[in-house]
Amino acid sequence: MNDKNKNFLPMISKIVDKDKEYLIDILSKLVTYDSTMGNELKAQNFILNIFQDLNLQTKKIPLKTHNNLNAPLFAKSLINYDNEKHFNVIGIHNADSQKGKSLILNGHIDVVPIGSAKLWTNPPFEPVVNGDWLFGRGSGDMKAGLASIVYCLYLINKHEVNIDGKIILQSVIEEECTGNGALACLNEGFTADAAIIPEPFNETIMRAQVGVMWMDIDVYGKPAHVLDKSSGVNAIEHAFDLWNYLLKLEKRWNDDLKSKVKFNWVNEPINFNFGLIEGGEWRSSVPTHCKMGIRLSFDPQWEPEEVKKMVERHIEMYYIQEDKSSSCFAEITYNGFQSKGCIVDIDDSIFINTLTQSHLEVFKEQPTMYSSTATTDIRVLSNYGNIPSTCYGPIAKNIHGIDECVSISSTLSITKSILNFIFKWCGTS
Repeated sequence: MNDKNKNFLPMISKIVDKDKEYLIDILSKLVTYDSTMGNELKAQNFILNIFQDLNLQTKKIPLKTHNNLNAPLFAKSLINYDNEKHFNVIGIHNADSQKGKSLILNGHIDVVPIGSAKLWTNPPFEPVVNGDWLFGRGSGDMKAGLASIVYCLYLINKHEVNIDGKIILQSVIEEECTGNGALACLNEGFTADAAIIPEPFNETIMRAQVGVMWMDIDVYGKPAHVLDKSSGVNAIEHAFDLWNYLLKLEKRWNDDLKSKVKFNWVNEPINFNFGLIEGGEWRSSVPTHCKMGIRLSFDPQWEPEEVKKMVERHIEMYYIQEDKSSSCFAEITYNGFQSKGCIVDIDDSIFINTLTQSHLEVFKEQPTMYSSTATTDIRVLSNYGNIPSTCYGPIAKNIHGIDECVSISSTLSITKSILNFIFKWCGTS
């Protein structure tokens, strides 16, 4: 009988439920690490030790600026890579035979900032379990997914299951800002017949994601004393005028993308976000400078260079149409995400069909096919690695927000489904 058609589920459900405290313990420990950008070292060393305990072949992949400058998709980093503190961790489970297909299971260790700590019910890096929910920064996005794939290999190792295809675990950094972590793994030659990233997309299978770009706009005004502020141009006020003009572009792109089937489920698939602001020099002086930190998304079929030209033309039109003073101008720089979107082949894909069947057996219903209005490392694996890939992970709430949490039962169910997929995809002897 072909492994794809075997019923592994009774055994899988039994072993996943029996040792579920292992998963909860790993997830709780991961949440204790503040692994915001540049602070991932301790969490990655923890993952490295786990991979070694699971008898995986391990490797650290440092992010080196000079090694990646000419690579497709490389994004300008926000920090200095040229030290040994910023690295991915690889764990390889080599197959006992070479009969099965290979698989990458990828998760990111980095998390976004906590915001204001006073808004959290509990300290964000002190995990708290309340009923079915485990709270803490990164619990959902995406340390639960990372703990889930670790748990899969723990169970395979503990129960001495002979897997016929190579499994590559990847714990990467920089998913939340550049994608250079996943790119570094690809540049090192790590590829497979398929890849799953268990992002917290609520037990759905991702079929598409938008492109995402980060940009800074430095807006300059005209200084003056506040005794005659009308003689100057306030750069901060000017920045908000420009932002409102940019929102016209957001609306135009939304109207276009909403007409396409993959994104017609949401009112605003395209989102511009004014996320950072720095400006002014003195309370009694009209400010001369304001920096806007902006994230924008775009149609997954557009190239980033094309998007830059469209944004720059739009800003040029702002200055022409608004007839701003010649002392006012803006300078644009790009760092962080410069990421094309991607579309997953869900109609004619053995990979997606196998994952769908695995989900159906666990959840007793067909999975929802989800189009993401955010970006993930799937674009690296799919667009540039030519690896059939998707996101498939647990239910979570308040990701990037206050009191982020993840469903424990959902994480266990996703683990059962991914383990079921491993047995079908990689094969067992």
